[in-house]
Amino acid sequence: STQSTWAPAAVRASLAQRFKQSTTPSSPPAQDTGVLDPTVHAHLAVLCEEHNLNMSDFDDVTLKQLASFGPTDGLTILNTFSSNDPASLRNKAGFLVSIMKNFVQRR
Repeated sequence: STQSTWAPAAVRASLAQRFKQSTTPSSPPAQDTGVLDPTVHAHLAVLCEEHNLNMSDFDDVTLKQLASFGPTDGLTILNTFSSNDPASLRNKAGFLVSIMKNFVQRR
C-alpha cells in the first residue's frame, strides 16, 4: 500500500498559488501583505463569535488567500461560509478554501 504525500497544508499552499496566479478581483484587491481588510476581519470576528468558532480554526495560508480578495468579494465569501452552519464543520479552513476556489471559478 502506498501512502499519500498530500498533506492538507500542502494542498492549501498549492491552491493559494493557483489563486494568486488566476485571481482578478472584482473589487479592489487588498494590499499584498496578506493582511485582511479591516471590514473583512471584523466580519470574520463576528462570525467566530456568533458561531462559536476560533480564529485559530483558520491557518495563515487560508487567511492570506482570503486577504487576496477585495473587501466586497471577501464579505461575499464569508457570507457564503456562514450560511452553511460553520460550527458543524470539521475542517473549517478547508471549507473556506473550497468556497474561495468556487468563487474564482464562477467568474
